[in-house]
Amino acid sequence: MILLAVVVVGLLGLSAISLRSASGEMAMREARSNARLALMLAIGELQVNLGPDQRVSARAATLASHPGIGGGISKDSARSWWVGVSHSDPDQSIGGAAHPVSWLVSGLDSDADPGAQLSQSLSNPVPLYGRNSVDTEVLTGGEDIEAGIVTIPGRRGRSIGGFAWIVDDNGLKAQLAAAKAQVRNDLSVPHGGGVLPGTHDLGILDSMSDLENTPWEKFGRLTSVNDLPLIGGDQGIARA
Repeated sequence: MILLAVVVVGLLGLSAISLRSASGEMAMREARSNARLALMLAIGELQVNLGPDQRVSARAATLASHPGIGGGISKDSARSWWVGVSHSDPDQSIGGAAHPVSWLVSGLDSDADPGAQLSQSLSNPVPLYGRNSVDTEVLTGGEDIEAGIVTIPGRRGRSIGGFAWIVDDNGLKAQLAAAKAQVRNDLSVPHGGGVLPGTHDLGILDSMSDLENTPWEKFGRLTSVNDLPLIGGDQGIARA
């Protein structure tokens, strides 16, 4: 009898573990599916807004001074890093709502004008760039760069998850690369009128002078940015 009880308890425990494992795998699949959906929607918004030749993109720190918005935003705020799209003619509008600027961020109030969207609180914000991604203390005064979560409706009015996305502009960044010609824009034939951002060695970063002209083979042995101190990078870059 005691042996049967032990077997029953063991089977119940095994069943509970299997259920938890299956539930975790299902949640992971749903999260990945939602992430793919967010990526497709972000690319779609990028194509719709920036597809025509008359469109230009810039960060909110610049576009907030658009005549159609008539306001400014602190360059130290998180939302100054949002990327927006406007028509090259300031008298023209874009999008179905005929707004002068369209922000490439999820979760915004579509009925609000671009100026109001810059100041309104997101209904369900989530940080996409936090202190473990970028140095928010320097860029935003410690404020996370957030987007709004868009819920995915399921059956019977229940939500089956959500997603958030934000489009960043690599054209506004200086490219950092190791000393290898294949990954350096400035050593190749220029395309698009030569408007690609220049490439700079990692050694130009503060406290990273020891990485200047480091052979590519050494970088190939690293698994993440946290390993940079192993080849001479500053210890401060390896943050959790």
